[in-house]
Amino acid sequence: MHDEYRECRRCGRELPVTEFYPKYGAAKTGYVPDCKRCYIANVRLWQAANPEAVKATQKRYRASVQARRRAA
Repeated sequence: MHDEYRECRRCGRELPVTEFYPKYGAAKTGYVPDCKRCYIANVRLWQAANPEAVKATQKRYRASVQARRRAA
């Protein structure tokens, strides 16, 4: 990797790239712009604000796992 450190867009701390999640798709740097700590905090805030969406996602996931188990 050519950049060993990058700055988190939320907290502003300069951290090693290992503290950032890799981003899939067309990202210039290849990493999510938020550090892992800020990213997780943001996800938790979203989950708290959107409990119905979280429940629906969990329900779809459980259904897909059960379908795979039945197929195996």
